[in-house]
Amino acid sequence: MTQKRILPTSDLGFRKVFSTIGNEYILQGFLQDVFDSDKKGRTINNVFVGNPYNIIDVNRLSTNEYKALLLNTQLDIHCTLDDGCEIAIEMQVGREKYIEERIFNNSALKYIEKYGRILYTKNKEGNSEERRGKSKYSGLKPVISLNIFCYNHFMNSQRALHFFRLYDINDQKYTLNSSRYTEIYVELEKVDAILSDNLKAWQHFMMTGEAVEGSPFYIKEAMEMLAVSNLTKEERELNEVYERNRSKLFSREAYVYEKAMTQGVAQGIEQGIEQGRFEEKIEMAKNLLQDQLSFDLISKYTGLALERIQHLKAELSG
Repeated sequence: MTQKRILPTSDLGFRKVFSTIGNEYILQGFLQDVFDSDKKGRTINNVFVGNPYNIIDVNRLSTNEYKALLLNTQLDIHCTLDDGCEIAIEMQVGREKYIEERIFNNSALKYIEKYGRILYTKNKEGNSEERRGKSKYSGLKPVISLNIFCYNHFMNSQRALHFFRLYDINDQKYTLNSSRYTEIYVELEKVDAILSDNLKAWQHFMMTGEAVEGSPFYIKEAMEMLAVSNLTKEERELNEVYERNRSKLFSREAYVYEKAMTQGVAQGIEQGIEQGRFEEKIEMAKNLLQDQLSFDLISKYTGLALERIQHLKAELSG
């Protein structure tokens, strides 16, 4: 009998696999498999997770609070390499408007946040003294944005792995040192013949929770971490909440494609996403109203205006 497992595309599964302290080798293996596909790839020696997995913190939320949390389709992990390079890894479960703009904006902000940092050096007397001088740009560290899509994002491309850098096509020259800023996109649904065997194994694992035959040891270890029998009581409860809400995410995806087929791809995707989000927010607001949460909290979790929530309350009361 096949062991039941939670999926790596859930908030719990994603964070447990890639940010559990002591199991950094799994994240390291994934990053190395991605960078091995890049002609300017790097060797990953050590990975330091900035937001490690902690079920206790999540479990402090009420049932309705983490229902709202788990409906978020952006699952992210931040880590740092030996050379100070910062990597933001994001799992994107559902389609979102302006996602590429958001990713670029967040990466750019991460890149420049240490601009103009203050450096301290020892003077002749052995005391620390402030030194700015030419340090305005020395604080800038390489940034990599690694984005994993659970859907077909680049619809006109057959490739499942994409690297983007600032590059002058005519002069064949990077406008910024190629190691300083990189955006990487991995699409889990695409069948790409040129992917390495390891990346194909990662695709299968992330979508199914299972390790294919011949998978590297770290994927097999990740698979065992997600076995329901190996979860704590708190993790099982949290996963049950996610599973109850997971169908809403897939329903929204189905709505998007239905609109795309009848109204044209671009218009259908945009309208479908907006309609799907709105209906999801309305349903969530109704559930929270029944649980007697305040209007302010419901507005915070759903983004709906107070007037809309008051109207929903009146409908439920009537």
